[in-house]
Amino acid sequence: MLQNNEEFEILIVDDDIENIQLAVTILKRKHYKLCYAQNGNEAIQIALEKNIDLILLDVNMPDIDGFTVCKTLKSDSKTEEIPIIFLTADTNKKSLLLGFRLGAIDYITKPFNHAELLARVNNHLELKSYRDQLKELALRDGLTGLYNHRSIMERIEEEISSANRRFAPLTMIMLDIDHFKKVNDTYGHQFGDEVLVNITNSLRHSFRKEDIIGRYGGEEFIVILPNANIKQAMLIGEKVRSKVEGLTWKEKKFLVTISLGITLLQHGEKTSDFIKRADDHLYKAKNNGRNLVVSDEI
Repeated sequence: MLQNNEEFEILIVDDDIENIQLAVTILKRKHYKLCYAQNGNEAIQIALEKNIDLILLDVNMPDIDGFTVCKTLKSDSKTEEIPIIFLTADTNKKSLLLGFRLGAIDYITKPFNHAELLARVNNHLELKSYRDQLKELALRDGLTGLYNHRSIMERIEEEISSANRRFAPLTMIMLDIDHFKKVNDTYGHQFGDEVLVNITNSLRHSFRKEDIIGRYGGEEFIVILPNANIKQAMLIGEKVRSKVEGLTWKEKKFLVTISLGITLLQHGEKTSDFIKRADDHLYKAKNNGRNLVVSDEI
């Protein structure tokens, strides 16, 4: 069952304002967030701009019909996963099958039956919520809850593309837990997992909300800092290094430190070069005694 209907936004698309008003009257009883459009072009624009969870889409509209709107939305990566329920007075099987082939998940006949509309909307929002949760779990590392290797690499590509388009600074921090193998060998893998989880929690509370943290491998992490130059990233990196060094553990004599390599994206460079430079700085920090931050020359 949905925990908070106010978290879900539904787009109602119909050229008849009375149909929109009726749907709004029915759905607002359950406190969903609602928006509407009276033509296909407006609907597509709203779906692209807002975080829509479900679309109720009229089939017969004068400018662009619902089938065309559905096809357009399903062909765009930004909107392809939004569930679409057709609103139609036409129960012709060929029309209904066409809607399903284009990617709609259901249809509701007009005029609306109040209970049916609420039940179908609730059911499909529940299914979407479950799918979103499963998708999010697939992106996450099982132990730390951070982005896993594959998903952090995808996020790096996205942020590089965005930074290049906007000519905005983007920095990367690659950090590694010092002597982590010795931790596992001395105290066991269970305690090693505890170290990883605690350091992860420390990272979450040390970086900015907009920063993107991923587990790159074993005891190695990558952090992407949008709109941060080298000086800003170095200040954040030093703050993180110091915070981890100050962590206390059940083994009183136990000390964990991290080494960090920091670099600034060069406009137009390859992802592999960006990562390699951060990795080179990390390697230098390790060779220079560990528990250290090394960055580009400034």
